[in-house]
This record gives sequence, C-alpha cells and structure tokens, in this order.
Amino acid sequence: MVIIYRTNDSIEADAICSNLSAHGIACDCSRNDSFHAVSGVNHVMFEISVPEDMEQRARDIIREQSGGYESTKMGSSRRSKARIVAIISLVVIVVGLAASIISAVM
Repeated sequence: MVIIYRTNDSIEADAICSNLSAHGIACDCSRNDSFHAVSGVNHVMFEISVPEDMEQRARDIIREQSGGYESTKMGSSRRSKARIVAIISLVVIVVGLAASIISAVM
C-alpha cells in the first residue's frame, strides 16, 4: 500500500475513500494523532493508502472528481510550517525562562 493523500478533515477522508471504492479501488484510511507539548494542541492527520498498482489511477480519480483536494506534498508542506512555528514557540519560551532566571539572580 502507498499513501496517496493526507488531510486533517475526517469528512474529506471518508468522501475520498468512498469515491475510490465506487471506482473499484480498495483503500485504507488511517488516523495519526500527534500532540504538541508547546502549543498544547493535538493534530490529527488522516492518510489514505491504495495498492501500489492502483496509485496513478487513484490519483487521477481524486484529481478529476475534485480539484479542491490537496496532494500529499501540500500536506507535507503544511506540517513543515507547523513544525517551524512549534520550534519558534519553544525558543521564545526558553528565552523568556532564561531572562526570568537571570533577572531573579541579579
């Protein structure tokens, strides 16, 4: 199985799987949760997988049925941006704590 699509919307994931099944393509939808301690937010990602020999046909069906769906590359880009924001937030917290400690010591 190969992942062909990622989304954080369960309704979108169900619609895509239903559409692929209607076209005779077996698909699997898995849910991945990740908790970010800095932001306190739980991120949910649904990954849609199909057999390798059906990958191109499945991508074509998704593209034809709805131009609004994002590709796995777009989902990856969004996750990268979220990671950068989380890292920056962590740096800001650490700098703030360091400044508090330094001012308390002096």
